[in-house]
Amino acid sequence: RVLEPLLVPWGGRPTAWFMAGSSAQFLGRIRDAERYYRAGLELQDDSVLGLNNLADILLDNPGSDAAALREAVSLAEKASSLSQRRNPAVEETLHQARERVRAVDAEHESK
Repeated sequence: RVLEPLLVPWGGRPTAWFMAGSSAQFLGRIRDAERYYRAGLELQDDSVLGLNNLADILLDNPGSDAAALREAVSLAEKASSLSQRRNPAVEETLHQARERVRAVDAEHESK
């Protein structure tokens, strides 16, 4: 929430929200970063950077449940499609997201 007053004049620009998300993520303010990425994606839902970074946050959050991990897969799949499967960072995020979902599904099935 520290960056929000600075975003007011730039609120309609998705790039400002993505930059704020990156800054918050760097500072370890994961909830803020998630909120900023989501705000940016509301304005520009085809941002490969925004989609990939939000997916990455959902994957890195130890508290992410199965629904959040499935959302990460969906976000990464969209980013992968938009980048024509040519962005190695996006492809890595997608791979990790699918692996995490498989692991959660396998654990659930074993119970």
